[in-house]
Amino acid sequence: MRGLLLAVVLASLAATAAAQGGLSKEEKARLKAQAARPPSAAEKKKMAERAKRLDFWTLCTEAGRALRTPRTTASGKHWDGLVLARANIPSGDVGYIKQGRLAIGIDECSAVAILGKPDSAVDDRPGGLGKQLVYRSRGIYVYTDKGVVRAWQD
Repeated sequence: MRGLLLAVVLASLAATAAAQGGLSKEEKARLKAQAARPPSAAEKKKMAERAKRLDFWTLCTEAGRALRTPRTTASGKHWDGLVLARANIPSGDVGYIKQGRLAIGIDECSAVAILGKPDSAVDDRPGGLGKQLVYRSRGIYVYTDKGVVRAWQD
């Protein structure tokens, strides 16, 4: 993750300096090469460990971001791949996530990928089989049954 952060910071600095005309061609090339380099084995391991520690809500939100605005650096692409593999988004839901549209039958994680982390999640059926995901600021209530969206109200 540190490598990804470094690449983002370097790219940002390069863009700022380039806009101000402060970097030489050699410095620009060096920064671009550093941002494009693939992550090392140690960096990949750290990213994998971090992806494993993501809670459900953060993982699904990050998966939505990865599908809508994929990262372009080698480290970023690796991170997006780890997140998407762990989130295990059904292939039929990908289009809905990219469009930001809810649909009956999509996975609960896909709904979170579309809307983000809910303000609260309440079990609405005995045994925890159904949930109500509450998005107060948006005025949206999403109802799931066994991890599948069955209805929503806005």
